Amino acid sequence: MPIATDDEGRLYLLLTGGSEDRLHPRVIALDRRAEILWDRTYEAITLRWLDQPRLLWSGGELHLFWLSDWRLYHARLTADGDLLEPPALLSGEVRVGAYDVASDPQGRIAVWYSGSRRSPGLYALPPDNLAGKPTLVDPEGIRPDLQYDAEGTLHSVWMHYPPGYGTITFLYAAHPRQADRPTQPVPVRKISLGVGGVLEGPRLGVDQEGVYLFWTVIVRTGMEAGRAETNYVHFPPGQPAQASPAQALTVPADYHLTYRPFPEEALKAGDRVPWGAGQRGVAYVTEVVVAPSPGRELAIAFHARLPYLMRKERGQVGLLFFQQGVPVAYQLLSFTSVKSEHPALLTDSEGYLYATWLEGREPSGFPVYLAGTAPAMRSALRPLTSEDVGRLSVETLFGLLTGALLFPLIFVWLIPPMLLMGLTSAIWRKEERLLSPGALISLTIALVAYWGGKLAILPGIRRYVPFSAWIPFIPPWLAPILRWGVPLLLTGLAFLTAWGYTYRRQQPSPLFFLFIYAAVDGVLTLAVYGVLVYAAF
Repeated sequence: MPIATDDEGRLYLLLTGGSEDRLHPRVIALDRRAEILWDRTYEAITLRWLDQPRLLWSGGELHLFWLSDWRLYHARLTADGDLLEPPALLSGEVRVGAYDVASDPQGRIAVWYSGSRRSPGLYALPPDNLAGKPTLVDPEGIRPDLQYDAEGTLHSVWMHYPPGYGTITFLYAAHPRQADRPTQPVPVRKISLGVGGVLEGPRLGVDQEGVYLFWTVIVRTGMEAGRAETNYVHFPPGQPAQASPAQALTVPADYHLTYRPFPEEALKAGDRVPWGAGQRGVAYVTEVVVAPSPGRELAIAFHARLPYLMRKERGQVGLLFFQQGVPVAYQLLSFTSVKSEHPALLTDSEGYLYATWLEGREPSGFPVYLAGTAPAMRSALRPLTSEDVGRLSVETLFGLLTGALLFPLIFVWLIPPMLLMGLTSAIWRKEERLLSPGALISLTIALVAYWGGKLAILPGIRRYVPFSAWIPFIPPWLAPILRWGVPLLLTGLAFLTAWGYTYRRQQPSPLFFLFIYAAVDGVLTLAVYGVLVYAAF
């Protein structure tokens, strides 16, 4: 969901309200501690669908942009949420397929829009007069993306993508504020897209040290269906001819990450995971959004398909940080069993970051999540609330009970030890005492077989951190303790229970001991680790 911040540090989110067949824009204002200041739905504005919404704070006003019925609209709000005037149609008779907006340090707003592949044409509105006559920038251009730098130069990228399948050309131009005319558009990169490919982008990023161009190819059909890859190039400001070779983005495949302070940071993002170009990881990175950056560091948010509970994969949201044209660090924002997607990212004038994303679908709609690095927001959102504790407790309890329902697997684990107990019965049946040498040998062999069967069905026990499926923020120092301590604790409880029901009650039957041990250990093991069985299907 789009996010904006004003000069006082207040945050604004743009959502939708109303019913599925009658939507209205909805804006929520938050203070520095993420407390809601006001929440307003503008029922005077009826939409069939809110497409490509954008939100900007400029000139002391909140500016809303959106597409509806292939037309571009603009509305202005006060800081208190009052609608200053009815929404204005900006695109005239042009059927808009894509657009972008950007604001410079002085509050000017640039608005560019384009048609579709079958009806191309790239237009720019006068920055000082959005109601003015649009200028045709490129009769073949589509999908503009804009960024202002700290000096007020407007950087723009768009593409030529004729109908059919063939070569796509990305073009770049810079528009200095004091120049009489923009620089001549220059082709930056050409790519080929097959029949089953879908292109996301281009996306433009600008910091003090250069310009970044990102694009994503998702393969929907064919032999490579399901593959996605995001690439980028980097070049000095205004010098696209010096663009670097294309580099593919990857992110860590593991969710057990070690975060460290990052002294070289320009953006105030907190601890990060060091991550550089060329490191092996997950390449399924899509939905890239770039935060305007006035400093020497660039941040992007993205959706990535990451491993979740061994063989399962789930869409998560994360951040990558770039310096001098290369990725240097990473943060994982979400880690949930439902899909997290559609991120938005913002930096404020002090270099703090704010991100929003959607997570799963509920009967009432999509939950919207907000995260920020500003001190006031961190202090307000970081502590666990009673609601957090209650939710995590319910999820953990439900997960434990669901895992325990797999108890019939215990009978599978018992087959090998029972056979071995039968084969070795000659050495313990004559003297059925638990501590007799024959009973100890037979029980040891049976328990080794029991554990072998358990590890064969649950091989992930050795790597899975207990309870991390329901509590994603387990500290790194605690993970190895849980990984080794929980299995030992469970088998210890099972051993003591079996000992109490046999030796202490004067019923020293090795077979009875094995049954009780397997029942207790099996139920407890499946309660904690049964999630691995569900994750395999």
